Amino acid sequence: NMHFPQNELARAEAANIATTDNQYCALDGSPLRGLIQDHIVAGFQLTCRDTMLDQATYQQLVYGCLRDHYDGRKIITVPPCMIKPKMLWSGKQVITTVLKNITAGYVGLNLTSKAKVVNKWSAGDMDLEGEDLVIFRAGELLNGVMDKNQCGATAYGLIHSCHELYGGRIAAEVLSAMGRLFTGFLKYRCISFGVDDILLQPGADAARVQVIERGLKIGPKAVRDFLQLPLEDDDLHTPHGQHVLKRAIESTLRDQTTAASLDSYMMSVSGDLQSETINQTVPAGLTKQFPYNSLQLIIQSGAKGSNVNATQISSLLGPQALEGRRVPVMISGKTLPSFPAFDPSLRAGGTIFDRFLTGLKPQEFYFHCMAGREGLVDTAVKTSRSGYLQRCLVKHLEDLKINYDLTVRDADGSVVQFLYGDDGMDVTKTKQLQNFGFMGANFHAMLDVLNGRDLEQAFPGKEYAHKGWKYHQKAMEKPAKYDPALSRYRPDRYFGAVSESLTRELQKYMTADKDRLLSGKAGHKLTPDKLQQLVNLKSMRTLADPGENVGVLAAQALGEPSTQMTLNTFHFAGRSDMNVTLGIPRLREILMTATQKIKTPLMRVPLLPGEEPLAEAVKLSARLQRVSLADVLQDVHVTHQLHFGQDKRARLYRLQMDFIPPSEYHERFHLSANQLLKFVEATLITKLGNAIAKATKGASSRNIDSVIETVAPAAGKSRGSKSGEGDEDAEDGADEREEADSESDDSDNEVGPDENLEDAGTLHSSAKARHANDRGTYEEGSDSGSGSETDSGNDEGEAPAVPAPTETRTPKKGKLSKSDRIAAAIRAHGLVHDYDYDEAGHSCTITYQLGCEVGRLLIVSLVEAIAPKIVIRMTQGIKRCVLTKSDNKLPERDTLQVEGINIPELWRHAGLLDINKIRSNDIWAINGVYGIEAARATMIREINEVFKVYGISVDHRHLSLISDFMTFEGNIRALNRIGMRSSVNPFHKMSFETSTDFLRSATLEGDHDVCSSNSSRLVVGKLVGGGTGLHTLLQPLVSSH
Repeated sequence: NMHFPQNELARAEAANIATTDNQYCALDGSPLRGLIQDHIVAGFQLTCRDTMLDQATYQQLVYGCLRDHYDGRKIITVPPCMIKPKMLWSGKQVITTVLKNITAGYVGLNLTSKAKVVNKWSAGDMDLEGEDLVIFRAGELLNGVMDKNQCGATAYGLIHSCHELYGGRIAAEVLSAMGRLFTGFLKYRCISFGVDDILLQPGADAARVQVIERGLKIGPKAVRDFLQLPLEDDDLHTPHGQHVLKRAIESTLRDQTTAASLDSYMMSVSGDLQSETINQTVPAGLTKQFPYNSLQLIIQSGAKGSNVNATQISSLLGPQALEGRRVPVMISGKTLPSFPAFDPSLRAGGTIFDRFLTGLKPQEFYFHCMAGREGLVDTAVKTSRSGYLQRCLVKHLEDLKINYDLTVRDADGSVVQFLYGDDGMDVTKTKQLQNFGFMGANFHAMLDVLNGRDLEQAFPGKEYAHKGWKYHQKAMEKPAKYDPALSRYRPDRYFGAVSESLTRELQKYMTADKDRLLSGKAGHKLTPDKLQQLVNLKSMRTLADPGENVGVLAAQALGEPSTQMTLNTFHFAGRSDMNVTLGIPRLREILMTATQKIKTPLMRVPLLPGEEPLAEAVKLSARLQRVSLADVLQDVHVTHQLHFGQDKRARLYRLQMDFIPPSEYHERFHLSANQLLKFVEATLITKLGNAIAKATKGASSRNIDSVIETVAPAAGKSRGSKSGEGDEDAEDGADEREEADSESDDSDNEVGPDENLEDAGTLHSSAKARHANDRGTYEEGSDSGSGSETDSGNDEGEAPAVPAPTETRTPKKGKLSKSDRIAAAIRAHGLVHDYDYDEAGHSCTITYQLGCEVGRLLIVSLVEAIAPKIVIRMTQGIKRCVLTKSDNKLPERDTLQVEGINIPELWRHAGLLDINKIRSNDIWAINGVYGIEAARATMIREINEVFKVYGISVDHRHLSLISDFMTFEGNIRALNRIGMRSSVNPFHKMSFETSTDFLRSATLEGDHDVCSSNSSRLVVGKLVGGGTGLHTLLQPLVSSH
């Protein structure tokens, strides 16, 4: 019985509230109901200019769609548009006849709207409107076609306009009649497409092939341009050029940031090629043109599909994306086994140049399946997450409803908003509120539907009829002196108390008068005052009704679009190194957990106008951002020697670190050569020595990952192992390692003398280093006793396996000589044997000495692992800065984007930055610095930004309600079980999660429930307090006699 009304109240609600005629608009005000697919095609074909019908067909179509509503009554018809040589009616006249019969007794519809189809095919030589402009005058269709924009679930179309002017019942009748009409017309003309609808003209196909051939060759050039390699176009296809390209790609793939930037750039190149191909082929290059091309008719009318489908059939599929990136590369450097390693071509990166018409190659088919599978997996995974997010929203907001004083209150009577959405308007009624041209063209019809002729009864006396409007005019003229009218006067009691922003938009429209409604030139006698009063009346009728469960509506408005989100991260302006969390993870950060430490905190502040702040901001960006050793390190060359002392042999590892050019790191990071070298001597030598000492305990490359954790100590503090530690571990396998070393030495010598001096390893070659025997350059000492170098410092003592590092000595103030700096660096760590540097800042050389019983170490891999962890300079809380230059065509100013949070640091640069417009995505940081109201505004903006990426728009009234609910207590309240603790109703808390815990705490504390929340009332079987349950009816007692 749950599907049937159980009492008279439920039956009345179902008949008058839940009926589909009254539920035409969605939560954002856009239509929910509309025709689809074959009906759209039939509507387009029926209303084309060349569709002419004889009398029998005209009458059959009209009667077929109106017979259910006008059985036995006379049907209004229109005269034929053509009399000689034969009486014929146009398809547009059928629409006119249907509309005139359904809206008989009402003022005729006036509508000017855009169709979904473009104007190219219908615009003739004469100065006439094309069929893309739909014109209704007094209920007659004069021009345009009925496609998805008019008959579908689209705002401002025919059905939506009928709903606005005549109400839900008339709109439903028009929609049903159109469905029957188009079904009947399909008996006369159907649609189907064949191969000739997807074929290209010979010229277009030749242009497509030419672009594809260029795309197959453009990959190496694009890689060269992005990485700025010193190669000419002629060198790209030579063996040397291909070797340089592959080495550069290999190095780039080691760095995730640069690899992501390369992917973004290559995808943009592929996208440009795809756009160029589409412009020459679909739909301009098709053999059959619209509207005679059936596939294009289906697509352009909005019946089904998009131009992407036609492009993939006739032209090419284009680049395939996986999580916003190109196809990932395997450890072998290949995307698929059939491609060479580190292939720079677009095709190897996932760009498909083939089409469905002629078939895909196996590799491209596999790439396409990868992209399709990602969508399926993402849909399956995000369903549960978005569902739980929506449940959390609903349970927390379910008791928020509008009261008779227009305030939004919680179950305990707490005021969350004094006026719902800051203007009190129902979201489902606001879609046409700023459509001033439509309201002016249908002035009398709007007065009828809004019952404008009874205003004197609704607002009796001068106080309610004029006081609010007069104050509103004062607030418009002097906004600094007067508060907004809605903050002083209730819009349901004082006529004219409307939003100032609405009045400004109306004034802009009346000044421009683009529809010529106010000038009298179009036959209208509408004055600006009348239009203003009509807008005020419409604004008053748009107010949300008392009892509206706005909390549940807001939860649904956010929860439903969250299912359309796919990616978790997005990148600013094509920069993959500026990641910002988006999608459901970001919504969980903001709403569910309200975490104080978000994953990707960012700040954004515009620069002050002028050229000088721009130049200084470049330097400021370089000074603020975090600089690690990996940022300035270009190559690492390792040379391994056997050193023979008086008593014992030792291994010497000579590390030559080549930095990027000094001019480059000075420009990028505002770092001088002297500062870099001081960092090497004071910090790097010690930390690298500690890492080597840690690695020697196991003398194996598998310890490198654990070494990274030991790099955290501050500069000057060295934590090395003592000389006795690790001796047992070293001795256990010392003999085996020495035998293996000797065997490898013998095998190396057998190959030839050139093998003793291999190419030096690079910082980006750790992947091969982990799988190869050795990556760096090693010089083996001869078996003679002399050795290649003599360490005078260790002549008398033995070289320990893991010497104990000495304390780092801070150099005295004043400029030290080079010999003093070298001596201080050697004393910085017990493993350091020698040190040298280039005073220009190009490179430095550090030599570490280990005992021979210690096996070979993969020093290059070790340096690569710890280089990103070693920080040369950083500002607290800030990782990276990017200066974004605005386009001169846009009003936006140049902006400094900062990854990290440190608002007081930005205040110190008030001469460069507009500190009054600092923005951040860290809501807790804004709350701590600027207060709870600023945090509320930030929360609204951040939720909007999350949905904006996916092209989703959520009404600001829903967002403001959720933000006010989370902040009205003075702090930020999370929408989870912790935030639920502040509810005053135990049953409400128990109905969410952890029922046993909430029941136990309520029992121990002696809590009680007054059954004011919806959940509590449902538990005890009472009617909920929202909607029609907001009030009760008192029945008069009448005597039985």
